[in-house]
Amino acid sequence: MATTKTIAILACAVFLIGRTANAAAEVLPDILCRDGAIHWQSLPTDRDGAGITVLPAADMQVKSLLRLTSNTSSPRIGIDSERFALVPDKICQASFQARNNVSRSGAGVLVCFYDAAGKELNNIVTAHDTADQDIAIVSALPSSGWKRYQVTAIPPEGAVTGRLSIRSWAGVTCDFGDFNLDFVEPIIAPPWPPTYKLSPADTAHLTDADVVGPDGLVYPDWRKAGVAGGIPDVKAVVDSHTFDALVGQNIADALENAIASASHAGGGAIELPAGTFYLDRSFMIDQDRVVLRGAGLDKTHLIFRDRIQYGTVRLMNWAGPLVKETGPGGAVEIQANPKGLVALTISCEGKKLAESTIKMHWGNTYSLRIAGEELLKKLGAGTHSVEGGAVYANGDRFNTRFKLKIVESPIDAPAPTMQAAIVVGGGGPRGEKVLLAADARRGDRRVRLNSAAGFAAGDRIRLEAPATPRWNELVGNRCPWGTYRAGMFEVAAVDGHTLVLTQPVRIEFPVVDGSFVQKIHTVSGVGIEALTLEQETITPDPTGPESPLTHGRPIEDLWTNGITFSYAWGCWARNIRINHAGRNPIYFPHSKFCEVRDNEFNNSLFKGGGGTAYIGFETAFDCLMMDVTTHALRHAPDLQWGASGNVIRASHFVGSDAQFHAGWTNENLLEGNTFSATADDAENGGYGFGIFASGPSSPEHGPQGPRNVIYHNDVVSPGTGLMMLGGNENWLVLYNRFRVESGNAIVGKEMSFDHVICGNVFVLQNAALPAVYFKNPNCTGVELINNRFYGNVEKPAGFKGGLGKWAVERGNKVLPLSEPAPLPAPDIESIYLWQKGH
Repeated sequence: MATTKTIAILACAVFLIGRTANAAAEVLPDILCRDGAIHWQSLPTDRDGAGITVLPAADMQVKSLLRLTSNTSSPRIGIDSERFALVPDKICQASFQARNNVSRSGAGVLVCFYDAAGKELNNIVTAHDTADQDIAIVSALPSSGWKRYQVTAIPPEGAVTGRLSIRSWAGVTCDFGDFNLDFVEPIIAPPWPPTYKLSPADTAHLTDADVVGPDGLVYPDWRKAGVAGGIPDVKAVVDSHTFDALVGQNIADALENAIASASHAGGGAIELPAGTFYLDRSFMIDQDRVVLRGAGLDKTHLIFRDRIQYGTVRLMNWAGPLVKETGPGGAVEIQANPKGLVALTISCEGKKLAESTIKMHWGNTYSLRIAGEELLKKLGAGTHSVEGGAVYANGDRFNTRFKLKIVESPIDAPAPTMQAAIVVGGGGPRGEKVLLAADARRGDRRVRLNSAAGFAAGDRIRLEAPATPRWNELVGNRCPWGTYRAGMFEVAAVDGHTLVLTQPVRIEFPVVDGSFVQKIHTVSGVGIEALTLEQETITPDPTGPESPLTHGRPIEDLWTNGITFSYAWGCWARNIRINHAGRNPIYFPHSKFCEVRDNEFNNSLFKGGGGTAYIGFETAFDCLMMDVTTHALRHAPDLQWGASGNVIRASHFVGSDAQFHAGWTNENLLEGNTFSATADDAENGGYGFGIFASGPSSPEHGPQGPRNVIYHNDVVSPGTGLMMLGGNENWLVLYNRFRVESGNAIVGKEMSFDHVICGNVFVLQNAALPAVYFKNPNCTGVELINNRFYGNVEKPAGFKGGLGKWAVERGNKVLPLSEPAPLPAPDIESIYLWQKGH
């Protein structure tokens, strides 16, 4: 029978800044448990505005409250319990309630362990150490209110005592209460029934979404990744001489005129001559089959120099800069100088229509958008005087009025997911969400709806399963936002209430979770080629304190991408260079069959938090990135929010980590790349690992999905080579070389199971042991085959607390660090090219 200790915090007291641990223990309440009283013991603090306060229980419905307040100058502020004896053969399970009072993640409850000599066996110093610890992190959203959290902690080998610790590593104010600590029997089993670990002989479960490889492994299908048939050579319809007289001038208007001309001609290329040209504002390509082509990346230079003077609030209408009306399908936004900006509002005659205030993932925000549908609903049709307001940290407030005509008829206008110097934008979702009438299962090409009225062959749709409480509980997801299970498809035919798709679905979309389809309008066949784009730097040397919310220093450079492809289908970027974009050099949200080839992307102006300095695919599907080089970005390449079926190969990423960053990415391929980061690259904002995958315990990113493949890459990492925080079913880690400065080869934290880790080389300069380390009893079914470990590796593989068993473990060797450790040479150098050829 499991032993249970229930922790209750009683009475009221205040821990004063600067008290020693002993003095704090005299005024803090006891923790009561069945075995007697345990005291809270506080760490000394030395910063104003940081510490622990005990609140009266009557203040809230939750009993026994502790409030933790910290700032960025006070890492590791918190409170510890006295040590308690561990129960042999049992694991610790702590639960508590908490709420966040500031929109910032940076606090949680950790179970710490000690050996017989009193040595601490796990600890947290920085935010990214949480990736490798048994900790429950409090949600970043104050609006989530009180929530119950749980952390399951396996005592490591040699542990005899433990303690609970509330810790912060950022500027937060969090309340905690209702602590419980149990000791429970470990259950060694997968977290849910396995689905993806298939063999060629398993014909009953192989689907149209599977491809049997030449090595006997079953892979996802990447044969359609990228532009169908390859990137075409598009004939010019606007000659470069059109721009000869505009060298050294702003050409935003001229480009929009050329786009209209090319579209009227049925599509074609707009050619730019050699020379430097300026973009004083963003421009958009929203017409099919229009290509912007320079004379070469070392010949044609576009300089984006848009800026917003301090004190100015301006209106941006995504129906076009000259269009003064909006309605359903359209959107407008206000924009203001971002330096020190803390709030934006849109109102009309005293009625607040939209508001945004500085918060977690604010980044370097400078805009606030409202959809035309919302304006029509709140104001009605007609001409209205709309007011945009901006508030700054120094107390300055600015307001500007705009005349805006709101119409009832639909506006066919794009509303790109992210601002950019160049936007390639489709119209996005259109019409109602239509619920599924039957589950869409992995491999299905037929999706049955409650009603297929209004759908036709050739329609493009998005298919999504929302993150419901049922699904969140199943996968342990604690992130309160985001898109997880999604896809974009083309309808081949309509059969009654059933849509027949041109491709099979990759994951399940169950009816019980309210899965739906919705039409989307996309832009197709658009390309950007043979030029260099850069954003003019306004703030060359950012000054001022780092924001505890944005992790960035104040700058007035606009937080814009270089190029955004949004609701783009079969579009591309080829032979371009982008230097120091304000946000992401190039990014593909809500896109499909797009291609990024033969490009170079260097640096970003803003490297704080909030989705910045990335290269990659977000809610994007079947896209291809190849022969790309990046320098000094945060996360490159980056996959997030349901991205699936994407291939990133034969590219070089220098000074950044590779990331499966958020939201159930699945069936993506990283192949034949070089990922190179060192400890000196920490200022770029990477997490310190070679390849990182977020997990269920992350309140900002959520878990990753099944069957991502890491094949024949060369990885240099300052810390652990591959960090998988969880939700990872049947990942294939094959024929890579990981050169790790200090840390493990691979870590799997929770819900990380059925992997195949085969044929890899791990060079461990300062090995953390075991080299391949899984840290939860639900990490089952892992195959570890024919890997080579170079370095002081006494224990190549193991499970935390010994709680686990390999499905297969054979052929693994430990070799001296002094021996050569060449990159593995698999029989099939590229599984992607093999699929394309077979």
